Amino acid sequence: MGLRLTARGALPPATDNPLPHADADDTLRLLSISAPVGSHWLAHLSSPLAATEPQPYVCLNTEYAAQLGLEDGDRARLTTRFGHCHVLVHIDRRVVKGLVLVPQLWDTALEAMVPGSVHSCRLEKEVRG
Repeated sequence: MGLRLTARGALPPATDNPLPHADADDTLRLLSISAPVGSHWLAHLSSPLAATEPQPYVCLNTEYAAQLGLEDGDRARLTTRFGHCHVLVHIDRRVVKGLVLVPQLWDTALEAMVPGSVHSCRLEKEVRG
């Protein structure tokens, strides 16, 4: 059982923190979405289901990914105002051009991504050495 809390008063203004090591011209628009499995927030509490949880990833339009030099299955470094995260790149022609989609995944670096929020980001392909 839990308690329902209600907010009183106006919310504080959103801060516009600059993205580290990124100029406004080379940032991308990142849209946070719910995980594809609607019950992910409960499933992350189940140790038998832990093996089925997806690793952090982003989804891009085919043409947009090509402009960024990324291919399906590439590993990339995602940088937001929250910090850095290593992600897998998924390519899908149905994704809106000019947008990077990222799911909120509990117990990962993407946990802070509130569905529906839009952020500036950088996405850089990781080169294996």
